[in-house]
Amino acid sequence: MKANKLLAGVIIAFLIILAVYGFIFRHADTTPLTKPDNLGRCTASDTGCIRYKSKYRGISGSAKLNENSHLVVHDLHTGPRQIHLNRLGIIHASADDGYTYSPVNIEMSAWNRSGKASDDMESACRLSDNEVLVAESGRTDKRINGEIIHQDWLGRIFHLRLELAEKSATATVFDIPDLRLPDISEPVFEESNDFPHSKENFEGMACVQINPGTGEDAKYLVIVGERGGKGSHTGSLHWGEYDTGQPLSERKIKWTTSADTQGIVAPGKGLFKDPEWRDISGLHIDARHRLFATAAYDSGSDTPPYQSVLYQLGVVCADQTEHHGKAALCDYTSPARPVLLGTYSVLLTSDHHKFESVAAPGGDLQAGGKLSIGAEDEDDGGVWWPQTPD
Repeated sequence: MKANKLLAGVIIAFLIILAVYGFIFRHADTTPLTKPDNLGRCTASDTGCIRYKSKYRGISGSAKLNENSHLVVHDLHTGPRQIHLNRLGIIHASADDGYTYSPVNIEMSAWNRSGKASDDMESACRLSDNEVLVAESGRTDKRINGEIIHQDWLGRIFHLRLELAEKSATATVFDIPDLRLPDISEPVFEESNDFPHSKENFEGMACVQINPGTGEDAKYLVIVGERGGKGSHTGSLHWGEYDTGQPLSERKIKWTTSADTQGIVAPGKGLFKDPEWRDISGLHIDARHRLFATAAYDSGSDTPPYQSVLYQLGVVCADQTEHHGKAALCDYTSPARPVLLGTYSVLLTSDHHKFESVAAPGGDLQAGGKLSIGAEDEDDGGVWWPQTPD
């Protein structure tokens, strides 16, 4: 009798183990987020992150300027409540004050290319010294019978020169008429009962120099990411060359054709409500030419819940001269371009914040494995992590 009970117990235990194993095996391929590290909620007592006032509407893009300063951008609009707020800020690091925030002073008249202040700025990348590119999200077209009758957004990129002081900053906006995001003809969808709309949402931008020139004789590869979401379309990468040796009046980014566009489906898509899962919300190229992105879920209500992912999606192939070094996966037989990994590598997740920017880390860690992250938590304001955790 005891032997029969023992045998029955062994069989039951075996069946339980088999069932658990079968469950794990069946569901392994449907759980794309494999890294367990989760970035907890940033609180006032958390020394690893900094939360900023809600009036700045969060951090939608960032770029490291030097070992002590990061540029951050805010996705403000030109309505009456936001038109006079600063669109750019500098996060300073100091031994005495820790991390502090200073707005970048830009006169409204400085946005002189169209007579309109920046509207919905979403990304930034550093060129050289204190010169940067910052970009709006794209263009919104209202159409009748396929013809554009009004544009709400212009899809402008601005070339800025920053002047940094200890606790302040100013910016000069260069007047470059043709510096614009690519025209990608997104699907038309009904946004209102009045007109059908087509809308572009470029939320990430990264830059890397692609020639040995310096100062005004440099060429850059500029990569931008369309976020996806708001329908069935996914994110996508677009890139082009920007030559600062050209006169201001003749400069533009020579974008590649649509045939070279890379579609992006971020890891984690499918875990949340797909139409609101944005495949690209920020982009960054590190010193080793690795290409990183953030992706985020946004409920569209300016309130939580938010979920986010930081992942490496590829590398950037520029050239293999001493100026750049040689990156893996690159054969260097084609012009400078991004090359995607076969499987994206998830570095960090969050169930509490909406990541919208990724940049080099605070401190002297440019070649290391850490990054800085910015979040746009809408009504909860902005959050910035100087370094991603180990």
